[in-house]
Amino acid sequence: MTMSIMIAGITVLALILILWLRERVYEIGILLSIGVSKAAIVGQFITELVIVSLPSALVSAIFGSLVLNNIIGSLVSTEDMGMLGKTIIDNKNIMVNLVNFTQSYLLLLLVILISVVIASTMIIIKKPKDILSQIS
Repeated sequence: MTMSIMIAGITVLALILILWLRERVYEIGILLSIGVSKAAIVGQFITELVIVSLPSALVSAIFGSLVLNNIIGSLVSTEDMGMLGKTIIDNKNIMVNLVNFTQSYLLLLLVILISVVIASTMIIIKKPKDILSQIS
């Protein structure tokens, strides 16, 4: 179940990134026509997405931790779930949570990289003149 949710999330994110880059075709054509290198354009797109992802990752880590503590706190109140709650909140699991968060963020960066490269290759292989004439 978790893997199917991850695959669906990756697919949706990749499609959104591809649509986002397609909206910027005119910008790509202008940048190419003034002499900006293709690698610099792709690097700019990747940098923009990483800058946007950093604050959202930090906010999700904070809120995820707060929500987890509230849910586990309510479970700790019952006698049967007391040990489970104590082991999840335990300080030893902070490293495990940090490793999981880091792996998730690295997966996000990989999806960003692959999506930008795939979406931009369809546009970047064209000449600036073709891109600008196609738009009008």
